[in-house]
Amino acid sequence: MKKITLLLASTIILFAGCKNDRVMYQDDVSEEATEQGLRMEGPENLLVYGKPLPGKVVVKISREMQGEMEMSRMGDVQLNSVPTPLGSALNILRASKMERLFRIDPRFEERKKREGLDLWYEVTIDKEMDMVKALQTMKEVPGVEVAEYEPEARMLSDHSNPSIGLLGFRDRSAAMPFNDPLLSQQWHYNNTGSIGRSVMGADINLFRAWEITTGTPNVIVCVEDGGVDVTHKDIKDNLWINEAEMNGEEGVDDDGNGYIDDVYGYNFADNKGGSPVPDADFHGTHVAGTVAARNNNGIGVCGVAGGDGKPNSGIRIMSTGVFSGQRGQGGFAKAVVYAADNGAVISQNSWGNTAPGSTPGSYRAAIDYFIKYAGCDKAGNQRSDSPMKGGVVIIASGNSNSEQRFAPGEYEPTIAVNAMGPDFTKASYSNYGTWTDITAPGGDQRKFGVKGGVLSTVKADNYDWYQGTSMACPHVSGIAALVVSHRGGQGFTADKLKEYLLAATHDIDMYNPGYEGKLGAGYIDAYLALTLENEKKAPESPKFLPIKPEDIDFLNLTVRWQVPKDADDGMPAKYELYIAEHPLDKSNYTKARRIGNESGFVSGMNKEAGEELSCKAYDLKHSTTYYFAIVAIDRWGLKSAPAFMEAKTKVNNPPAITNVPKEPITVIDIKGSAEYALVVDEPDGQKWKMALEGTTSGVNLTKTEKGIKVRIRPVLAQGDYSFKVTVTDELGTSSSYEIPFRIINVKAPELIEKLPNALVGVENDPLTLDISKVFKPQELLKFTYKVSSSNGSVASAVVDGTKLTIKAFQPGKAIITITVSNGYYETRTSFEVSVTKNLDNEVYAIWPLPMKEKLNLWVNPKSNKPVITIYTITGEKVFDKALLVDHEGMSSVKVKNLAPGTYRIRVTGTGKKPFEQVVQKR
Repeated sequence: MKKITLLLASTIILFAGCKNDRVMYQDDVSEEATEQGLRMEGPENLLVYGKPLPGKVVVKISREMQGEMEMSRMGDVQLNSVPTPLGSALNILRASKMERLFRIDPRFEERKKREGLDLWYEVTIDKEMDMVKALQTMKEVPGVEVAEYEPEARMLSDHSNPSIGLLGFRDRSAAMPFNDPLLSQQWHYNNTGSIGRSVMGADINLFRAWEITTGTPNVIVCVEDGGVDVTHKDIKDNLWINEAEMNGEEGVDDDGNGYIDDVYGYNFADNKGGSPVPDADFHGTHVAGTVAARNNNGIGVCGVAGGDGKPNSGIRIMSTGVFSGQRGQGGFAKAVVYAADNGAVISQNSWGNTAPGSTPGSYRAAIDYFIKYAGCDKAGNQRSDSPMKGGVVIIASGNSNSEQRFAPGEYEPTIAVNAMGPDFTKASYSNYGTWTDITAPGGDQRKFGVKGGVLSTVKADNYDWYQGTSMACPHVSGIAALVVSHRGGQGFTADKLKEYLLAATHDIDMYNPGYEGKLGAGYIDAYLALTLENEKKAPESPKFLPIKPEDIDFLNLTVRWQVPKDADDGMPAKYELYIAEHPLDKSNYTKARRIGNESGFVSGMNKEAGEELSCKAYDLKHSTTYYFAIVAIDRWGLKSAPAFMEAKTKVNNPPAITNVPKEPITVIDIKGSAEYALVVDEPDGQKWKMALEGTTSGVNLTKTEKGIKVRIRPVLAQGDYSFKVTVTDELGTSSSYEIPFRIINVKAPELIEKLPNALVGVENDPLTLDISKVFKPQELLKFTYKVSSSNGSVASAVVDGTKLTIKAFQPGKAIITITVSNGYYETRTSFEVSVTKNLDNEVYAIWPLPMKEKLNLWVNPKSNKPVITIYTITGEKVFDKALLVDHEGMSSVKVKNLAPGTYRIRVTGTGKKPFEQVVQKR
C-alpha cells in the first residue's frame, strides 16, 4: 500500500472517484516512492505500507525488554534506562523520545496489558532519517518484535464548489417526517426518483426506520476523520461531551485518561485537545452530519441517528481528529483505542489506503481492542451504562474502482462499505471485491450531477453534496447507531449488531452485472435492521426441477430449483450450490466444488417461495455425468438440509474426413505444386480446427467451406511420403488421418561454360554478351535470367532475354552474377569485370599514388613499344624509358631517385591514345 486518503469526492471535482484525479494521484505515488526509496531490502520490502510519515517509528517490544526500561506516569521512556542494544539503535536514529503508542489510562491499564497494547511504542527520530535504515536498525535490536511506521495519509477533499448555507433553498418539508428544510434533498434517506434517471427506493429506507427510533444519547459514535466542527448549529447538540474536562481546569487532565482538555474528543494529528477539538474540517463535519446531524430543529439537514428534536434524542458524536491543517495527519491507531476507552461503541472511519496492501500491525491491534473492549469495564464486562458489549469498526472500502484489497477495510474483523448511486448501481469510483461487506448510498455525481451526491453538513454552518465511499460509510455507522439505540442494552453484543447489519440487506447483484458477489451482502436497509428477528428457523430444503433440453450443452449445464419456504424470513437469502463428477450425499457434498458468484454463493434475494431460480455451471466436460447438491441459507446464516440431483452434458461426436485418398497425391516439381480437397463432416455443427504432423515440408493446409484444401510443393527429394491431418472440434474431440503423397523432382539448370573475365571502358560502348549457351536447356522449362553487380558504382549489368549488357561508370572492379531459373530452381555463375577509363588508352591504370620507390602500370595489351616519360611541373624531362610489358599487360619502373614533388607522366606507343596523368612523389 502506498498512502491513506479520505475516501470522498465532492460535487464538481470527483476527488477519489474521478478517473483523472485518481490517475494523477497514482503518478504522485510513484514519484514519492522513488523519493523514499521503496526498495527490496533482503527478503522483504520494508516500506510495505507506502510512504511513511517522517520522524516516527512504531515498535512492539518484548515483555522482557519492557521490564528493563523506566517510564514516567504518562508512558515516556527514560532513554538512558533502555538496554544497550536499543540505546545504540536510538543513537543511530538520533531519537529524541520514546513513549507508549497507546497512552496510559489507569482505568484500563490492566486490560491493555492483557492485550499487549502496552508493548507498542512510538519512537520520535530525526525527520531526515531514511525510513528503510530506521526500520532495519530497529528490527536488528533483540527484543524488538515488530518495527513498522505510520503510513502517510492524504485528505482528498479539495472542494471547487463553494459550500452553501440555507439561503436559496425552497422549503419542501411539508411531507417530510421532520421540519429540516433540506431533508427532501437527501435522496439517500428516502429516494422518490426525483433526480433524473434515479430509481425510487435506491436509499436506506430511513423514514420507516425513524418510526421506530431516531437514536438515543447513550450510543456514542467516534468519527475518526478530519475534525468535526463542534460549533456547527446542526451538530453541536448531538456531540459527546467529556463532562470532567468541560467543567475542569484548562490545561489539566481532569479525568485522568491521559489526554488534556479532550472535551469533545482529541486532535491526534496535532496532539491537542481544546475547543474546537480537533480543528474543524469539511470532510469530518460532512461525515458527522450524515451520522447524526440534529433532526427536527428547523434548520439544515437530518442525520441518520440525529434524534427527533427532543432533548433526550439522537446519538452522540465523538471527534477524533487524525487529519489536521497543522501537523497534517497521524494517530490513526491511537484514536481507535481512545474511542474504546472513552465510551464509543461504533468506530466510523471514512479513510483508507489508496494503494492495495495489508493493514499495519498497530492498526490491527487497535481494531481488535475496540471490537473486544468498547462499552466494557476494565475486566471486559459490559458496563451498566453502555448499550452494547464490544464495538464495531466500520470503514470505507476505497475510491479506486479496484477489486484489490485496501487497508484497513481489508482487515477481516472490520465492516468494509462500498458505495452505490441513486439507481442501485455501484458508484463509478467505489472499490469492490469479495473482501468487502456491505453497500450503502455514497452518491455518483459523474452520472447524476451535483445533487447526485450525499447532502450533509460542512464547517462554518454550511451544507454541501459530496460523493465517495466516505459518504456511504457513515450511513452504515448511523444505522448501526439506530440498531444499538433500539435493540441495545445489557447482553447486546457487537457480534449481534454486525449480524443485524449484514442481514438487513437487499440484493445488489441484480443491478450490477459483472460485480456479482463483489459488493458485500447487499445494500443496507435501516428499517430491516430494526425489525428483522432471527427466530432461528432454517429454510426448507430446495427442490431441484427437471432438466430441460435447453439446459444441456456440451460444456455447461443449467440447474433449476424451486425457492423453498423460510418460516421467519420468507425466503432464503442465498444458496450454496455444489458440483462433482462423483455421486454426492450428506456425508461428502461440502467437499465438492462450489459454484455461483465471486463469493461462492447464488443470490436468493427478491425471489418468493415457489418461484424458480437457476444457475449455470460452466467449464464442464462434454459427455459427462455431473452430480449437484444445494443448500438454502437465510439472512442469519442458518442452512437447510441439502437436496441432490444429477445431469449429463451433451454427448460430443468427433469431426471426420470422408474422402481420404487411397493412392498417393502425385506432385511433379516442374508444375510447382499439387492440390487435393479433403471433405470434413462435423456431425454436431461445431467449429473445428486442423493440425498437421509428420512429413510437413512443402505441405500447406487451408480451411475451406467444405473441408481442407491440401497444397503440396515439391521441396523434398523424389520419393514417397505421408503426413497426418488431425481435425478437432471446439470441445477438443478429434480424429486423425494419414495422407500419402509422392514427389517427382526436376533438376536445377546446369552450367555449361563459365564466362571469362571482361574489360570495359568508361568512355567506350557497353559490353554485350549472349548468355543463352552458358546453361544447358531443360525440356518443357523456360529459363529466366537475373543479373547483379557487386559494385554498381563501377559497373552495372542488365539482362534482356538472353542478352547481357554491362555498362562501365568508373575505373575499378566488380563481380557480375547471373542467376538462371526454370521456375523452381536457380543456378548462379559469376565473372569479374575490370573497368578502365578508355580501352584505347596506352595505359589502363597506374599505382601506387602518390609514387614512392616503384610505379606500376597496366598497359593496353594492344600497345606497341610503349615509352614512359616523366616531366617536372615546369616541363623538364627527368625520366624517359621504354616499358617492358609481361603477358598480362603489367609493367613497372623505378622512381626511387626522383625528388619529392609534382610530376606529369606521359606514356606513348604506336597506334594508341597517349596516356597522361599528373602525380605526386613522396
